Amino acid sequence: MDSLDQEINQARQEIKTEAYSMSLGELGNLYKEKEIDVHPEFQRYFRWSNLQKSKLIESILLGIPIPPIFVHQRADGKWDVVDGVQRLSTVFQFMGILLDQEDKLAERLILEGTKALPALEGRYWGEDEKDPISLTPTQKLIIRRSKFDLIILLRETDARTKFELFQRLNTGGSSLTPQEVRNAMLSLRDRDFFSELKTFAKTEGFLETTMLGDKLIAEQFDIELICRFLSLYNLAEADFHLVTDLHDFLDGWTYNIQANSLTSMQKDIEILKKTFEFCFAELGANAFKKYDNETGLYRGGLSIAGFEGVAFGVGFNLLQNTLDLSNFKDKVKALWQNDDFTKNIGAGIRASTRIPNVLRAARKHFAK
Repeated sequence: MDSLDQEINQARQEIKTEAYSMSLGELGNLYKEKEIDVHPEFQRYFRWSNLQKSKLIESILLGIPIPPIFVHQRADGKWDVVDGVQRLSTVFQFMGILLDQEDKLAERLILEGTKALPALEGRYWGEDEKDPISLTPTQKLIIRRSKFDLIILLRETDARTKFELFQRLNTGGSSLTPQEVRNAMLSLRDRDFFSELKTFAKTEGFLETTMLGDKLIAEQFDIELICRFLSLYNLAEADFHLVTDLHDFLDGWTYNIQANSLTSMQKDIEILKKTFEFCFAELGANAFKKYDNETGLYRGGLSIAGFEGVAFGVGFNLLQNTLDLSNFKDKVKALWQNDDFTKNIGAGIRASTRIPNVLRAARKHFAK
């Protein structure tokens, strides 16, 4: 058999799916019964504008075909939405059943007029049939009876295959960041573990030492920094060669996360918390800024090099009980004069060179 045929046959066997259509009324009932999860926590919630949402409702009313929804079947039989969060969220919000991240009803969706249906302007899904701006019972029935095609990724599908499928679906024409894709898989693999990471990202020590802007937080860069720490701070030196591309490395770490990660990684999570508590207590917002030895001042905002050098060095030595607690502030300043550290953090240095050398330098620098 041709080698390409063999590879195709093998890959096809790894993906097990079913496909069928389901009315929006049925999907709404599944959502209310918590049998389908749109996971607002792992994608930027409501990235669509009001006009984009209105255009989707317009398409449904006009019978224009909608791209299929991909869902993953969990072990308990419930569905996680892999691709189609915005479409389903829009429909559920318009129907008045969508819950926000605090399990409260989302704000009512008031439509905008579109090119094909300008009379949609101001319309909403009301309960009062006499309300002139509410959709009529007939119009609501059209929406409830409209169908979306569903592709169901069955539970038997290999975990790595699920991850790669999600990447393909959400990194093509979409603006999802690599970490948002990883967040989806973290949530699917172990929601409690993912919730722990989200909770930590809101702690004072993390917020004040990283000082990320709203845009970076919206793109989940805060969770990426936490994942960088957990995956790298205690990486065995024999495994340094695995870091060829940082995003590829984080992808690998993510889909190797197993169920019950919150239990199995409890020690690492404790070190994570202690590291940021300690750095915040000692240096506050200056913890991961670049230190200018000529002026004696900390410059700019978060320095990725500073984050990796200080956080990784402190975390590793906390774990080993070898952290040098004397004159810590001076120790951080001295890091920016450490040749083994500074020669590996310049622009253009690949992760395969930077990460191993920064880890070695940081671990040694902050040790007793």
